Amino acid sequence: MLSLSDRVAKSTTAAAEDVVDDKLVLDLGSGRYFGVGPVGAFIWDRLDGAEDLATIARATADHFGVELDRAAADLVELVGDLVENGLAHPVPP
Repeated sequence: MLSLSDRVAKSTTAAAEDVVDDKLVLDLGSGRYFGVGPVGAFIWDRLDGAEDLATIARATADHFGVELDRAAADLVELVGDLVENGLAHPVPP
């Protein structure tokens, strides 16, 4: 399970393409596409392993005008799904 102190980076086997306000993320290994909406696209663009998830949650809450708790919970769920599907990975401390 991820925590807000974790840092996560995109997998080198994933590619993404902007589609209007959404983003399609391609798993190059399996050829499967995953669609994420505007919030998911905002988060995806920040998964570079440099910032912890708490920082990304604050930026998401500010950008979309939502409560921090909601942004954090949704972020951890989305990033957990990305990790589970091999599209992102935790960065060691």
